[in-house]
Amino acid sequence: STQSTWGHSECLFFFAHFPLHRRQRIMSKTWTMEEVSQHNKEGDLWVVLQGKVYDVSKFIAEHPGGRRPLMMFAGKDGTDDFELIHPEDVFERYGHIVKCVGIIAQKSKL
Repeated sequence: STQSTWGHSECLFFFAHFPLHRRQRIMSKTWTMEEVSQHNKEGDLWVVLQGKVYDVSKFIAEHPGGRRPLMMFAGKDGTDDFELIHPEDVFERYGHIVKCVGIIAQKSKL
């Protein structure tokens, strides 16, 4: 599969309404897959996409593909499936709801 080149700027896009010092603190947070896996239910739903951790709790009701795809990857890495389906500008369209809460630890697998 073709790997896109989304970087930290796209992740920071989600925090445009936060003060800069808070955005930098959030982006520097590193999570393990074990920690992410605990966020696996509606109301507390995180997914890993391209090495970044996203809180999609408030997005689940608006996800165009319904709740099921997000629940399938709740607390998991959904990068491969995500890249097969979504255009690169998807973060621009839904950045007001989806929150990047940090990055995944490099050696973290679950």
